[in-house]
Formats: sequence, structure tokens, C-alpha cells
Amino acid sequence: APQLPPTVQTGVGHVVSALTTLLHDIEDAKKRRAEREAAEDREEDDDEEEEEYGDIGDDCDHEDDADQMDSVLAKLSQMEGMAWDDIFGDDDDDDEEFTSPIDDVDELLFFAESFQAVQQALSPEQLALLSGAMPPAQQQQLQQLLQHVPQRANEVAQKKALEAAAKANG
Repeated sequence: APQLPPTVQTGVGHVVSALTTLLHDIEDAKKRRAEREAAEDREEDDDEEEEEYGDIGDDCDHEDDADQMDSVLAKLSQMEGMAWDDIFGDDDDDDEEFTSPIDDVDELLFFAESFQAVQQALSPEQLALLSGAMPPAQQQQLQQLLQHVPQRANEVAQKKALEAAAKANG
């Protein structure tokens, strides 16, 4: 295996330590985002239920309903002949539709592949120095991240298979 340049060898421990912390933080952020999205979905379901069944004890003024209906009908008559996108287009979702080639790269899998390449390029003595330069807490985080790699690889493969199947089915 090719050797890393001496300047790179001296800094590899710091780089791996910083990347370990960063990946750990990314994984935590992903978990928090998933939890937040699940909570938002539950709130949306509750709101939809409330809209469908109404609030208990909701005192409606029927005259206000008639005024609202007239307003809606007037708006609909103004929209006659307009394209669907002009009426219901949502420009807020444009950011979510943007994709780039890096979107398909999983951070953890990329790190694991890179870390394995570094391990292969270093001698056993250098690997001992690398692991010795990391605080025990970061060594533990690194081991946890690397143990999660097979599961993540499986998840990514399943996701790609589902996307390919959906694309094939149109």
C-alpha cells in the first residue's frame, strides 16, 4: 500500500478525530430531524381531523359563511381560464426539488471507505499513534460509527432499490 506523505501522517489523527465528532453530530441531527418531522406529521394529522370534524362547540355564524362563500366564488370566476400552475403553483418547494450529484453520497459510508483507505496506507505503528492521539470518548464514537456502517449500507441499498423500482414502474 502506498505511504501517506509525512505532513499528512502527522495530521491524520486530528482529521479523523474531527471527522468522528462531525459524523456523530450529523447522525444526531438526522435523528432529531426525523423525530421533529414525525411530530409535525402527527400535528398535521390532528389538524386534518379537526378540519374534517370541526371543533366541538364551534359557534358558527351562518351569515359569515355566506359572505365567505361569495368571496370564494368571486375569486374562482376571476381565475377562469388560468393555468393550474398559475393558480396552485407553490414556489416554496423549489428548494426541495433541487438535486446535485452529492445528494446520493452517504456521509457515513464515504467516511468509512476513506477511513479504510487511510488504515491500509498506514503502518501498524502509525495506526497505533493514530488511535492513541484520539481521546477515549472519540475512539468510542468512531467504533460506534463504524459498527453502524453495515446497517447503513443495507438501508442505502434498499432505498436505491425502491427508487429504481418506482422509476421503472413510472
